[in-house]
Formats: sequence, structure tokens, C-alpha cells
Amino acid sequence: MNNKIDKTVKSWTEDAEFNNLPYQERADTLKEYFVGTYGDDEFSALSPNQQDRTISNFVSSHIGKEPTISWMKTIYNSLVSGAGQTDVALIRTIQDVSKMPYSPTHALQKVFGIDMSPDSEEDYVNKAFEAGKSFFGDIAEEYDVSQELEELPGWHPKRIIGTGLQAFPQVLTVLGGAVTGQYPMAAAMLGTIAYGSGAEEAKAEGADEIQQALHGMTVAEIEVLTEMPVLSAAGKIWKFLKKSKVDDEVIDNFSRRLLKGLGLYGIMVGKESAQELEAYLGGQYSKRAFYDPDAPITLGDATKAAYGGMSMALTMGLTGAPAAMTRIARPEAEVTTPEISPSEAVFEKIKTDLEAGDITTQEVAEIMSDPAIRELGITDELNALIVDKQAEGPLVLDKPIEPVFKPAEESARIIEEELIKEEALRQSKEGGELLRQQLAREERARLPEEGKEIE
Repeated sequence: MNNKIDKTVKSWTEDAEFNNLPYQERADTLKEYFVGTYGDDEFSALSPNQQDRTISNFVSSHIGKEPTISWMKTIYNSLVSGAGQTDVALIRTIQDVSKMPYSPTHALQKVFGIDMSPDSEEDYVNKAFEAGKSFFGDIAEEYDVSQELEELPGWHPKRIIGTGLQAFPQVLTVLGGAVTGQYPMAAAMLGTIAYGSGAEEAKAEGADEIQQALHGMTVAEIEVLTEMPVLSAAGKIWKFLKKSKVDDEVIDNFSRRLLKGLGLYGIMVGKESAQELEAYLGGQYSKRAFYDPDAPITLGDATKAAYGGMSMALTMGLTGAPAAMTRIARPEAEVTTPEISPSEAVFEKIKTDLEAGDITTQEVAEIMSDPAIRELGITDELNALIVDKQAEGPLVLDKPIEPVFKPAEESARIIEEELIKEEALRQSKEGGELLRQQLAREERARLPEEGKEIE
């Protein structure tokens, strides 16, 4: 029986497709086979703990122990590897731009007579680009932990966060676009990275330069178009966290804020997963169109792409979770606005206009005579404004009146209004004092003239 099991398992472990499965799937397959096949009385007589130990020893003897990866290695290696891949993509994009007419490369060739054509010994620029891509590509490969992460179950936090951190430059770009509201710029940056990545992928798969460029441009266009809904969703979350407000709805209840925030976040996770799936399918069809008619589209790769998008979105959420919860729990400082009564609003408006010189003290006095203003109960405050303003310079109670011919009724109305204003001022202590001062100045101004007439 043991020989039969060993031969069967050996045939599996020598199969490449079996070995490419995650460790947990291979282990489960071996466990099921062992338990279903090895059912003699000796094994059944063992205690449950002994049976588990026997099965574990059987599994580890054929495929080794379950791989482990530390949190430090997960985070650090994923960040470094992702940054290296992004650098390679950016260098490739710049390299292709440098080959365009009127680029700096062509200027060097024209001014200094340097032969910058491909494969030339003097093609220093392209050699520098290739050296840069090789340097960062080696870093990305050296620190790559994708295989180790894929050995973990899909729900494992290390696999989710590690996968998301590998795309952290893209994550930062999405967050930057959400915070600043510069969605087109963020999408353009994502497209720049996508072009270089797609072009390098096509190069590695044997495409010529034109095919590489066509595939890169197609992948970039797909990236930009499919990322816009994600950027919009991220922007809504940022707006909600900043003001606890979505569109025109202010949410002032904690449980409702929490549910609304989780709902918006769930939408973003779904959109990012769909975006990565669309990018995968678009990329494969691009390969079929430009250089590889047999490019495979498999359910496994599609699922992996969607899983990568979900991991990116979850990583974004986890990195911002503490700040998000703080804003959800205490948004009142941003949301609530103290209510201003009509009287306060009117007073502040008159005060602002008076300080700015848009109205005069005489016009303030006219405003005070309005019955609606009197009902607001701010006449004392307005009188104080007049006193403070007149303390800064000469008192002017009347504006110059140009000589005009008016009907008697209108003249009577004007005189009545002036008397009302004068009475309103006289009723207050400050206004009465101002009137007495004005009358005294006018009296002193008339005395010299009267003396001259007597002589």
C-alpha cells in the first residue's frame, strides 16, 4: 500500500502543473488522497492527534513544510520590488520618447554629429537607458516575493498586503489624484507607467520595436480609461472623510457615517478589481492583435488580475484606516457651522461695508431709520459704529446736496425723513452729543461772518 501511494504521489510531484499550484492546494490534495487510500486498521486505531501528525509527516516528506514569510520581508521586499518594476517602466517610456523627432537625443546627434542610431557604438543614450533598466530590473527580481506570497491562501493578510504593496507607486498615484482632485494628471501618470510596462513585456516576449510601442500605447490607453472610475470613487471617499459630506448630504450620525464610508470604500474595491480584470483582458487582446495571435486568456490569470486589484484597494484602505476612523468619529469640526441670526448678519454686513468705505456714517444713520432695522434691535450697536467711525475724523452728518427742482410733496418728504433721522440720533446719548458738537461748530463758523456784516 505504501509503495503504491509513494509511486502515485511521486508522479504528481514530478508534474509541473501540480507543482505550480499554491502549497495549500497541493497539501490538501495529498491529505485527501492519503486519507482516502490509507484506511487500514493500524491507521484507524491511532488517536486523532497521531493521525494528524502522520498525515503532516506524509505531506512534508513529499512537498516540504508550509513556506513562511515574515511581515518585515513581506512589506519591505514588496515595496522594493514594486518600485524597481515601476522604475523600469518609467525609464522605458522616457527611452521611447527620446527616440522621437526633435527630442534631446536627436539634438545631440545633429549638434555634435554623434551617431545615435540603434546598435551604434556611439549610442550612449540608449546604452544608459538599457543600463538603468537592467539595474532596476535586477533589484525588482532580487526582492520579488510573488511566488512566496502565492503559496499562501488567498485570504491571508500577508498575501493581500504584499500583493497590494507591489503596486504601491500606482496606489500613491491614485491617492494623490483623489486628494488633489487632479484626476487627469493622475490617470496620465498611470498611463505613463502602463506604457513602459507593456512595451517591456512585449520586448521580453519577442515583439519588434513597433509592436512593442503599439502594445504599450494600447495598454496605456486601457489603463487610463479604466482607472477614471476608480479615481472618482477614491475622490468621493476623500471628500467624505474631509467633510463627512457626499454631494449635498451632510452626515452627522456616527453609525451612518461609518456605514456610508464602508459603502464608498466597498465600491472602490469593486471598481479596482474590475479595472485590473479589464486591463488584463485588454492587454491579452492587444498581444493577439499586434504580435502574439495565440496569447492565452485563462480564468486563473483573470482571477489573479482581479485579486491584484482587490489587494491594491484593500492596501489603500488599511494604510489610511486610522486617519479615516478619526475623521468618521469626529467630523463635527469640519461639518457644523454656527448659525447666524438675521440681526447679526445685518450688523456684520453694515460694519464690513462701513470699514471698507463702501458706505458713510450718514448712510448708516439712514439705515437706522428703517422700521425693519429697528425691529432687529441693533440701533445701539449701529450708533456705536457711528461714534467709533467719527472718532477717526470730522463728523459729517449731511452729504452735499446738489440744487435740484423737486415737487413740493417730494421736498416735504425729504425734510420729514431728515427730521426723523435727526430725532433717531438725538434719542441716543451718543447721537445727541454728536448733534450738539455739530451745532457748536456751525455756530463758531457763523460768528466771524456776522461780525463783518455789522462793521
